[in-house]
Parts: sequence; structure tokens; C-alpha cells
Amino acid sequence: MKIVKFLIINLFILSITIFLAGCGENTPPVGGGDPDEYTMEEAIDYVNKLFPTYVIEDIELPTTIEGTTTTITWSSNREELINREGKVTRGYEFETVRLTARIRLNGKTETVRNEVTVIPMESPLPKNKKLVFAYNYVGGQGFDQIPAHKIDVMNYAFAYLKNGKIDFSTIRHAEQIIRLRERGTKVVISLGGGGSSGGFSQAVSTTNGRKALIDSIIEGVKKYHFSGVDVDWEYPGSGPDALPNDKENFTLFLTELKAELVKVDPNLLLTAALGIDPTIVKNLDVPAISQVLDYAHLMTYDFVTANTENEQHLTNLYSSPMQGNYSVQNAVNHYNSLGMPLEKIVIGATFYGRQRSFYSDGTKSTYTSISYTEIKEKYLSNPDLITYYFDEAAQAPYLRNDNLFITFDDPRSIKAKCEFVKERDLAGIMFWQYNQDQTGELLDTIYINIR
Repeated sequence: MKIVKFLIINLFILSITIFLAGCGENTPPVGGGDPDEYTMEEAIDYVNKLFPTYVIEDIELPTTIEGTTTTITWSSNREELINREGKVTRGYEFETVRLTARIRLNGKTETVRNEVTVIPMESPLPKNKKLVFAYNYVGGQGFDQIPAHKIDVMNYAFAYLKNGKIDFSTIRHAEQIIRLRERGTKVVISLGGGGSSGGFSQAVSTTNGRKALIDSIIEGVKKYHFSGVDVDWEYPGSGPDALPNDKENFTLFLTELKAELVKVDPNLLLTAALGIDPTIVKNLDVPAISQVLDYAHLMTYDFVTANTENEQHLTNLYSSPMQGNYSVQNAVNHYNSLGMPLEKIVIGATFYGRQRSFYSDGTKSTYTSISYTEIKEKYLSNPDLITYYFDEAAQAPYLRNDNLFITFDDPRSIKAKCEFVKERDLAGIMFWQYNQDQTGELLDTIYINIR
């Protein structure tokens, strides 16, 4: 009896095995089901999904659909840009290509056409003009309203570091990145940012760590068609996560990142937002990074922070009794003395200010941020509320009354910075950040005076 049961069980197992093996022999077609039942509608749907909206590298144009009797013949109206095998050749302008797929199935023929945009190679920024770099901190929102002719490079802030890689899942309004580029402004992805730079030290501390980080950056640049990368690590050698070799590893990271960017496109930009306090600058190998960076964005602002004791300037061009520690001029001179060429230096302006209140008991508040839009509408347009002062030595404005102090940039101080850029033959000027001036007058001041 036991022998019979044993034979029955083994025969059952054998039959199940044969059944499962047979199921794996006949791979179902893309559309599912019997190959002879695959329909033209399914084939057309499959082919339509092959068309990308934008391309920067070769695309797959299959001539058959696996598991079916379908054949596809491809043609292109611009073979020099995308040929029938899917090879992509990029130029220096946005170009539209019409791809045509001729589908044959079960004696029937259908034609599917679609337009694909070839993203151009990056053209180099002109060397014979002073450049304007902007930061945008609202995820690309409003890019369609930006006056592209007034801004050379828009920094999309930010993509953040997560588990040793850059997380691009926060990128929004991706379509507007392309549209702004089509109108002539380069769009660069800015990585990290103040308060969000934790993890950089660890990520760049090993060869494998740098490779993983750089691979993630390159993937995002290609996916979202950015014009380059701006590294905003605040700051190597500083903070609780800092490591002893941050200085060397930052240089290695920038060097290796630049090499990978060049492989994608020789004209992709690599810039970095750099602190200007001497305790921060000492943790940078300025001669080495100057060889790698296209431009150095000196963060010549936030000379006043939340807990600054006295009433001082936020972003003064020159030193004065109201700000003796920092100035744009001092920062430029310091970096240049360490080996950063003047033609790579970009100075900073602010489209915001910092304000503090004075109380009746003699105490005062910490500094808080205020947009230029609010400063203009609430105070500059109502001179009876507060007095406007301009520190001639510092070339910096401020507002003050018995209850309030505000330090900021205005058209007068920004004009002085533009003149300084031209006098010192610097690369240009940048500002943080675009959406904080809804009046448009600060950008207009830059546009008029930087040329």
C-alpha cells in the first residue's frame, strides 16, 4: 500500500513539473495571449509608447515586437539628427524630428508618426560679457514667466543628498526647465544648500562613495536635461558631520564630477557656491578647485545672521563702521590671493533683507528674513513709516526707526556691485533668489548696469 501511495505521489509531482515547464516554453507576446491573436491596435499602442518627448542620446527603434509576427519599418524626416536605427546626433539648437513607424501585421499596414525634440549640445557661455546667475527656490515654478534675456544661468535649487546619492524625486515643473532653456537661459541643478548639506562628507570620503554620488548626479542631469551642476555644500570641514579629509575629498569630488560631465557634454557647467568666512575658506584647496570649476559663486551675503548682536549690513560692497568683518571686496581679494582667477569669480546680491525689532524694555529680536517685495511695498513706498539711509562707505542701504532695523540690497547698491564687477573684470553677479522680488526692479537694475 505504501509503495502504491509513493508511486501515485511521484506521478502527481512529475505531471505538475511537466505542466509548469510547458508553461514557460511559450513566452507570451508583448500584448499578451496567442501571437496570432495580437491585434493592430495593440501594436500601435506599443509603438506609440516608444516615442520619447525629448532625447539626448540614442534611442531604441525595434523592427519587430517580441512574441508576435509584427514588423516595423522606421523612417525619419531628419536623418542627420535621428536616423532610422535610432542614432541621435545633437546640434546646438533645439530641433524637432518627425519619426514614422510603418507597422505590418496579419496582412495589414498602419502608419504611426510622432515628433521628437532633440536637446542641443550646450554652447559655451560667452567670454566677452558679464554674466547673470540667478537662484530659484520654488522648484521651477514660474519659469515660464522669467525674462530669459536678462538671465544667463538659472540655478534650480535644490536637489538633496539622500543615502549617499542625489535624490531627484523632488524635481517639479520639469517641462518648464526645457522651455526656459529653449528661450536661451541655461538651467543648472544646485545640490545641497544651507541646512541640507549633511552627508556630503561621508558620501565623498571614499572612491566608491564618490562614484555612486556622481553616477546619481549624471543620471539626473541627463534625465531632466540640466545645463550643468552647481555644488552648494555648506561647508567642507564644518558642522557635526565634517571629516578630517573634507578638504582633499571636496577637490577629488569636483575633479571626478567634472570628468563625468565632460563625457556627457564638454560644455556642461560645473560651479560651486562658496562661503567667504576665512574659517570656511581655509578648508578649501582654492588653487586646485579653481582648475576644475567654471565659475566660483562667492556667497557675499548673510553677513548678518539670526543672532548677530549689532545692527550691521547684510551684503555690503565695501567695509565700513557698520560692517567691518565682511565685504564683497574683501572676499574677492581673499579668493584671488589664494589662486582663484578674477574671471571665474561671481559675486552675490540679495533679493531679500534681514530685519529686527526693538522693544520698549530695551531688548531686541533676532534677525528674520524679509523679501524685497515686502520691503518695497511696505516700507520704501511709505517713507513716513521709516527712514531710508545709504552708507556711502559700504555702498549699502538700510532702513531704521525706533522700532525696526532692515538691512538689504536695493537698486543703488546693486548698481554699485555691477560697476565693481566691470572694474575688477569679474565673471559676473548672482542673486538669491528670483521670486523674492516681484517688482522686477532689482533684476532690471542688474540687466541695465552689468552690460
